Amino acid sequence: MLTPAAEKSTSEKSSVFVSLDTIKVRSKYLWRLLQSPCRGNVVRHEDGRFTVEIHKYSFEALEAYGRYLHEDHIFCRPEVAMELLELAEEYVDSTGLAEQCAQLVRRTVCQSSLATCVASCLFLRRAALAVELTKLRLCVENCCDVLQVLESIDCMDLQAQYIRSIVMNFAAGNATAVVKSERFNLLADALKSRLFIKLATMGLLKT
Repeated sequence: MLTPAAEKSTSEKSSVFVSLDTIKVRSKYLWRLLQSPCRGNVVRHEDGRFTVEIHKYSFEALEAYGRYLHEDHIFCRPEVAMELLELAEEYVDSTGLAEQCAQLVRRTVCQSSLATCVASCLFLRRAALAVELTKLRLCVENCCDVLQVLESIDCMDLQAQYIRSIVMNFAAGNATAVVKSERFNLLADALKSRLFIKLATMGLLKT
């Protein structure tokens, strides 16, 4: 006999199938959603299946979450793991999803995904993880991208200020390579000015 399944679908009409028994045991949030009398985004089918429409997260994130519910392991890109960190918080997950996601991000974040992951960490109030990732993967190639991300964060945010100081010090220590990089030309003028001022105060600019 086939187990009745709950179907989570994105706006692109892609679907992830998870057994109802698994949801009952592993996701109290989704189970309560299925039992709620006011479930506007839930449809019950005649064959016992449910369709739950979830538009907030990408299909890749929902697919990884469905697999996690069945297998208790996370396999995905670091950017997707950051989505799942947000999902874990929203769904009040108590199965260890957030911990697995953080561990995966530490292992797999690369220079091209660092800026996105730092932005997500700060949005989710996981500054310690953002600092750790920055120290692990900051390099000349992504330094300007991370600075640009931090520019969009509230300037009074102490956590963002600390990470910004790490990145600015790195940029100053690798000034020649950073200034000659392609990404530097894409920086906002205000950021370029701050970097040049820092270099000047360190005596690294020639007049």
